Amino acid sequence: MSFSITPRKKKTYLLALLCLLLLAGYFFMRSFVTEPTPEKIQIGFLTPLTGNPLCGKYMTQGLELAKQNYPSLFTNYEFLIEDTQFKPTEAVTAARKLIEIDQVYYIIGPCGSSSVLAVAPLAEANHVLLFTSTAFAESISDAGDYIFRAATTASDETPVLSQFIADTYPSNKTGLIYLDNDAGISYRQLLTQQLPSLGNPVVLSEAAAIPETDFRTVLSKMHSREVEVLILATLVPQSIAIKRQAAEMGLSFVFVTAGISSENSDYLDTLGNLAEDTYTVSMLDFSDATLTTNIEARRFFQSYEKHYPEDIPTRDTVQTYVTTLLLLRALERCGDTVDCVQQELYSLKNEQTALGTISITSQGDIKYPSLFMKQVQNGSFVKVE
Repeated sequence: MSFSITPRKKKTYLLALLCLLLLAGYFFMRSFVTEPTPEKIQIGFLTPLTGNPLCGKYMTQGLELAKQNYPSLFTNYEFLIEDTQFKPTEAVTAARKLIEIDQVYYIIGPCGSSSVLAVAPLAEANHVLLFTSTAFAESISDAGDYIFRAATTASDETPVLSQFIADTYPSNKTGLIYLDNDAGISYRQLLTQQLPSLGNPVVLSEAAAIPETDFRTVLSKMHSREVEVLILATLVPQSIAIKRQAAEMGLSFVFVTAGISSENSDYLDTLGNLAEDTYTVSMLDFSDATLTTNIEARRFFQSYEKHYPEDIPTRDTVQTYVTTLLLLRALERCGDTVDCVQQELYSLKNEQTALGTISITSQGDIKYPSLFMKQVQNGSFVKVE
């Protein structure tokens, strides 16, 4: 019996062989093709790299430390950093770019109450979640349902400041130099009500424009009004200038600073011995007892000491660190669904962070366990017992 391939069978075999070769070629080429990675969720980061670069420096530190300590949390996210120049108009321009061009739905920042209040309507109208890590004005609490903040408010701080002054320097005449923006005005309104009710008259309050650094005339006025306790609710460079110029003029005041001028290495390093005895209100507690019981605080503090061994943690750094982690963890639970992330943040209660156990109020404000006074002693900020 003979076997032969008919032309029809030959054609069938050739087609089958061709299909096999094409299939083999497909799998061969596929082995060299990388699967496309999922598109990263973009997060805006509004900060003053100019105008108030210290705030920009501290906020960036917080972001970097969060990334160092929790790298896996950052895998699916890309941060778009924009310079606000510490100006409300520039903050709005930067936010508009993030929202309308980059189409982000999550923004950390900006620094400064006036910038936050300028950006808030834009964020609110577009259902963009805005989480500021450093802004103190009272009105931010009512800025919208998508507006959150990690900083204390003026109403959190001023009762602590006022009571401390009344207890430690009873009946002393008090003066106030406050930043001429929404945050500074909040401090002025509250302090000028609280201190007189406790027996400490506020005999003079003066606004400090941005970026004013010559306060000799104001200090002369304070001296002529016999001010004994001088409260500073100003930017760090302004507080440094005020303390230095008072010393140059031979004027002596008890200096008490609000959260805007909170503890930091720049204040200590620039002023040296002139920084001694300054009081400030604080919620930064990295004592041995806290580091033993709070793993989040310990992780942050150890990382900070490793990366910035010459500095001390500032509020802006720690608050930005906490803000970043809270937002990313909410995103991990929700995915890229802004309303879910919003509700996750509102539902946070008794959450352990590097700043202690916190909760978020119905107005989007973080509430901290306690505030207390510190004083510069031998070049360090030490808790007043």
